[in-house]
Amino acid sequence: MKMRAPIGPLTRFHAPDQLIWVLVIGLTLILIDSSKLLDETGLNFLAAAGWNAVLIIAFVFGLQGISIMRVFAARRGFSSVTTGLLIGTMLFISFLQMQWLLLMISALGVSEIWVHYRQRLLTNKPENSDNVE
Repeated sequence: MKMRAPIGPLTRFHAPDQLIWVLVIGLTLILIDSSKLLDETGLNFLAAAGWNAVLIIAFVFGLQGISIMRVFAARRGFSSVTTGLLIGTMLFISFLQMQWLLLMISALGVSEIWVHYRQRLLTNKPENSDNVE
């Protein structure tokens, strides 16, 4: 008896579009905190809640961005090992040196709300689709 995996493959990961509102609210709270308005009103905890929400949602959309990169690499005929090494190296470098790269990966995931990359990439599958469906 074969058990079904609790989660699907990364290439199918898609965050709910409504999470963009959590991101917008979190960024709004951070912006309000930068104006010191929350300090004056005694609502400093809202700034912490905003930062937590933004970091969590950025991680979720970052996974979606990695999923898009994975589908793109499979569409171009890269092997799973090559794709994994490329994405892993990119994440490792971004943790050490270039944090803006992590933001770009998350932004790629967020932008799929409006531009459906994977849908476009998967319409004409190559023969070496690398099990991306």
